[in-house]
Amino acid sequence: MTAAAPPSASIMPQEAANLRAAADYSSVQSVPEMWAIAAQRFSQTLAVRDPHGAPPSQYSYGELIAQIQAFATGLQQLGLQPGDHTALIADNSPRWLMADQGIMTTGGVDVVRGSQSDREELLFILENSDSVALVIQDNATLQKLLPDLTRLNLRFVALLSDESPQGPEGLKLLNFGQVIAAGQGHALRAAPDGGRIWPR
Repeated sequence: MTAAAPPSASIMPQEAANLRAAADYSSVQSVPEMWAIAAQRFSQTLAVRDPHGAPPSQYSYGELIAQIQAFATGLQQLGLQPGDHTALIADNSPRWLMADQGIMTTGGVDVVRGSQSDREELLFILENSDSVALVIQDNATLQKLLPDLTRLNLRFVALLSDESPQGPEGLKLLNFGQVIAAGQGHALRAAPDGGRIWPR
């Protein structure tokens, strides 16, 4: 049995106007490239809002790309290279988006899992993902994975929170603000192929 063809659709005048006003993403080759176009076109438009965060936050597209690029620059200064895998163990939030897109902006590969996952599952992912760094929700999630993190030879562990990281000597620990600060005064280096790391 074959599906019936959909009836021909006509586009309403307002829909046509909306399409004409939409940003052109046809030149985008990787997800991070989309943010520059969105920020140029919708700089002052609200992009993300987290009224339940501690503290609540919101970012326009212009502010969001600035944070993504600042986080990416900090990651580069901490030694993240194109193609490096970085575990991102956190829950959905504006900072998760900044970290996710910041990792991709460096040309890195992010290995994503929620912070509420079982400890054993998170350790399995860390042990088998070739991750060289870890971006993690907060101190509580960090404590869940200690002391096992010390044997993984991670370059650094960065919290998405502003808490002072609590962990053992010898494990490079930073919070969100410290990653941003690591990149201050440095230019973001463009990733090869605009952040695309897959084979062609």
